[in-house]
Amino acid sequence: VTKVLLGNPGKYEVHALVRNREKAVKAFGADAVKINFIDGDITKEETLQPACQGMDAVVCTVGASSGWRIPGLSQSTPNHVDFLGVKKLSEAAASAM
Repeated sequence: VTKVLLGNPGKYEVHALVRNREKAVKAFGADAVKINFIDGDITKEETLQPACQGMDAVVCTVGASSGWRIPGLSQSTPNHVDFLGVKKLSEAAASAM
């Protein structure tokens, strides 16, 4: 998604909510300089509203990491990320626009 948006210079501003800015910059390589990284976490509701301010659209590409977790101790489960996190992001985006 980001590659497509960045492939249209001047048409879109790309902002990315990231938990780890250093990893995100490394993952995007040379394109990182074209992205406004916003520190936050989809499982932390207080970071979502400020991240959505001033946005015309929100594209969500999150997914819970795979692997075994101790029940009740992890905030990176599919329920926390893919359901509750996306729900909270949708609500934050709707109220910010």
